[in-house]
Amino acid sequence: MKRNSEKTSCNKCATAAKSRINKEFLVELEIAGCGDLILRTEDNSEAYVFEFKVGSPLQFRNQDPRNPEFFISGYGAGIKGALFGTNATYILVQNDPEDLSKVREKSLLCRAKSWRDVYKCCHNHPLVHDLFESFGKLDIPAFIQMNTKNMSLGHGKATVEAVKIHKLLEAIAGQVGSRKTKVDVKMGSQENGYIGMKFLTEGEFC
Repeated sequence: MKRNSEKTSCNKCATAAKSRINKEFLVELEIAGCGDLILRTEDNSEAYVFEFKVGSPLQFRNQDPRNPEFFISGYGAGIKGALFGTNATYILVQNDPEDLSKVREKSLLCRAKSWRDVYKCCHNHPLVHDLFESFGKLDIPAFIQMNTKNMSLGHGKATVEAVKIHKLLEAIAGQVGSRKTKVDVKMGSQENGYIGMKFLTEGEFC
């Protein structure tokens, strides 16, 4: 009896997931008082509101669901007003995601994601790949490795390129979970040399 119940539950989940994939979503940008991007179904049954943070700080009153003001006069209030009657989810994307596990608001589901989570999404499609490269040009650490073409230390802009390579290596260190790094540089002639970074655990540092 239990197996049949589990099988029925799995079938329902699979049907729900397939239904969501087949839905048509409308795309809206920069909705005042709501967020940077809204994806919602044509029948307004569900919506996903994204707030993306790259370099600017999080606005505690308007954009942070941990602050009660968010639901009174901030983005939470704006979303509930603009998407009244819609099953809405607010998604905050940052380099280091906030902990929103204690946010308990029944009318608006709130989630926090990192740019690393975004990078894990499939980006084989040329349009998505180009978008991810653009994220790299914005110096978002999770995407810097998307822009490694033509990097070289053998020309007049070597200093700028060295900084870019250093940022790239720091981004990779973050990807592999290394919290501390140690730079290793060796410069020879104009055409030779390298800049490297050793990924170390905290116990390996003196």
